Amino acid sequence: MTDGKKKPARTRAERAAVLLEREKEVRKQRTALERKIRGKEASERKRADTRRKVLVGAYMLEELVGGDEKGQAWLARIIDKRAVKEGDRKFLSPLYKQLTGKDLPQSSPPEPTVMLASEAKPDGEVMAS
Repeated sequence: MTDGKKKPARTRAERAAVLLEREKEVRKQRTALERKIRGKEASERKRADTRRKVLVGAYMLEELVGGDEKGQAWLARIIDKRAVKEGDRKFLSPLYKQLTGKDLPQSSPPEPTVMLASEAKPDGEVMAS
C-alpha cells in the first residue's frame, strides 16, 4: 500500500459475508443480462415476423392485383371480411376499389350473440363470465 496504512485483518465470517454480498450482486447482473438477451431475442423474432408478413403481402399483392379476376375477387373478400377496424377499412378502401371497381362497404355490425338465461341477473343485467 502506498499510504503506509494496513487494512485490519478480516475474520472468516466477515470475508464470507463480503463474498455472499458479491455473489448477490453478480446474480442480479446475470439476471439483468438474461432479461436483456430475452428481450432482444423477442424483438428480433417480432422484426423477422413483420418482415415476413410485409414480403409475403407484397408478393401476393403483386400477383393478385394485376392477375386474374378470381384472385382479385378473393382478395376483395378477404379485405371486406378481415378489415374490421374503421381505420383499416379506410386505408384499404382504395385497394378494394382498384380490385372491384366499387367502394368498400361499411363494416357490418358484429353478429348478435345469444344470451343464456343463466347469464342474466334478475334485474336484466348480464353477469360477467
